[in-house]
Amino acid sequence: MLTASPRTSKPRLLLPLVAGALLVGAATGAYLLTRPPAQRGDDSKSIAIATSQLAADFEQSRQTVPRHEGQQLARLNFPVSPGFKAPDWTRPMLLTFGTEFAPQVKALHGVLKGRIQLVHVVYHPVNEFNTPAADRQLQEFDRSVALLDTTQPDTPDPQPLLDQAGIHRAGYAFLLDDQQKILYSSNTIGLGTEDVVRAVNAYVQGGAGAVRPNPEQPLTPGESLLGRAKSINLPPMLVTELKRPTSLLFFSSPSCDVCVPWKEAAAPYIRRWKAAGYGVMFVQADQPKLQVERAPDGSVNVQDAKTNALERSQLFRAWNVRTFPSLYLLDHGKLIGNTPFLALKTKNAEYYDLQFRTADQLLSKLKD
Repeated sequence: MLTASPRTSKPRLLLPLVAGALLVGAATGAYLLTRPPAQRGDDSKSIAIATSQLAADFEQSRQTVPRHEGQQLARLNFPVSPGFKAPDWTRPMLLTFGTEFAPQVKALHGVLKGRIQLVHVVYHPVNEFNTPAADRQLQEFDRSVALLDTTQPDTPDPQPLLDQAGIHRAGYAFLLDDQQKILYSSNTIGLGTEDVVRAVNAYVQGGAGAVRPNPEQPLTPGESLLGRAKSINLPPMLVTELKRPTSLLFFSSPSCDVCVPWKEAAAPYIRRWKAAGYGVMFVQADQPKLQVERAPDGSVNVQDAKTNALERSQLFRAWNVRTFPSLYLLDHGKLIGNTPFLALKTKNAEYYDLQFRTADQLLSKLKD
């Protein structure tokens, strides 16, 4: 059984990084609300806290090794939420990870209730480990669900356990057999759960042999994006940009309202990055066809061809894009790590460039 080290107390610094991204899987836009500064014109401390949190999330992404189908998932020694039952690790289960809100997960439980054991692990982002779960949201889970709550007072820090389970942020689902072997995994359940329902139904009706592996799997740090997209005829301009020693790959969607001011805030950063020789690419989901063009600022704009599911266009699927606007930092086309979007609203201004500020910091470290 996995074990965890005691939790150390630390103050709550930030709200969840993009509430939409953490709760449902796709960034629909959210502000980080902070206390008004003592004097107008002095937001530097709030900005520094926000960018440091994004940088910490990036480092966590670099250290998280995804768990894949066919691997074992050890029993998770998390406390049971009061009033809910404990999981039976000797029986097959659908194991999900996310916050106590998790509307897609709650809906998924409603569809699959009575078909398989349902287990949900409630956890918060790194900066929120000491924030208790919202009780009203916990009570919205069906009582037939085995609910494990990592946010209860005086419980161990869940991060070592999450690391060993290959969990980074929210929105994971694993179909496990009675030996905790992963039969099907998905980390995009915030964007859709139909594939998970199909996998569970196939298992219930035909056993493990009837479950088809998920073609979309999480990227492992150091993995080549070109290798993942080998079945897609990538335009040469995009391939060249991906192969640069260092490149920044951004993702957005037409459904993303905050992507407009976010992209506008990128202008000065793009000029600086291109002058330094970095590759800069912006990929927008759900376009009529895959198309690439060079923008006047030197960046490459990519229209990603839509598929049969919103926000799961070709490259989004190949590269397992879970949130937007998001950033992948690459080394010769290989994933170094990723960071989500975060905005800041103060008494003085609204800041949509925190992701770009963080990228500057990360690029500076790469030079060292």
